[in-house]
Amino acid sequence: MTKINVGILFGGKSTEHEVSLQSAKNVLDAIDREKYNVTLIGIDKGGRWYLNDQSHFLLNSHDPKRIALNKGDKDVVLVPGDESRELLCLGGGYAGGKLDVIFPVLHGAFGEDGTMQGLLKLVDIPFVGAGVLGSAVAMDKGRRQAAAQGCGSADCEVSGFSTLGAGENQFSGNRTGFGLAVVYQTGQRRFVGRGEQGGK
Repeated sequence: MTKINVGILFGGKSTEHEVSLQSAKNVLDAIDREKYNVTLIGIDKGGRWYLNDQSHFLLNSHDPKRIALNKGDKDVVLVPGDESRELLCLGGGYAGGKLDVIFPVLHGAFGEDGTMQGLLKLVDIPFVGAGVLGSAVAMDKGRRQAAAQGCGSADCEVSGFSTLGAGENQFSGNRTGFGLAVVYQTGQRRFVGRGEQGGK
């Protein structure tokens, strides 16, 4: 049986970077090595991609509070139009073998919101999980709830929205974004969350 070459994409620019590192460790521990050849592609908090060695791709992997990406020595990219489906080194040349599929083990913005899915579609490489639209809608609480209510399958009542303009986004901790606070009500409980983040 021919093995499938899977690229595990993890880390990323989101505030959930460390969660993604732990998830990648769990996926790598569980993946069937009889069926899959694994290539680890770590993304640092600045967005740079690295080819990572499986034996030491994480620092402090035993401690979720201190877990960190051990940046590989090869900066890599996927390039649209390159039919080889191989990672290219920024310094030139190919970084490894052909990738048959990407398994994005990314959490939060730039991973679950349709942006990575769009990039992988442009590169024309199959990937695991929802597509661009499904990811984008699922990440945006307001649109997700509207879609669910439109189908008659809303999981809870949205009792209010509050928009915050640029410079007023108290939820993101930065002054450049646009925020949408969503209040969910399920029975007697209410939840407030950022409109453009995952969860809930």
